[in-house]
Amino acid sequence: MTKSDEKTQGHRFSKDFLTGCLAIILILAIVFVLVPLLILALKVSIFIAIPVGLVLALVVLTAFFGRIINLLRRKW
Repeated sequence: MTKSDEKTQGHRFSKDFLTGCLAIILILAIVFVLVPLLILALKVSIFIAIPVGLVLALVVLTAFFGRIINLLRRKW
């Protein structure tokens, strides 16, 4: 092996090592930062969606109850 080949292999090793470190950092960031943030966003959206859904259900049930009363009034 010549000195040029040794330099190329040393450069290739450091480039591969840096790529591996950055990949590990990216994976750790996804696992420990993004996943908990997504879970938190899901919990917050569920916390908001349940009351909104209950209000919508109350509106629909009120309209349904009004329809039943109107039908009963017409029959009497």
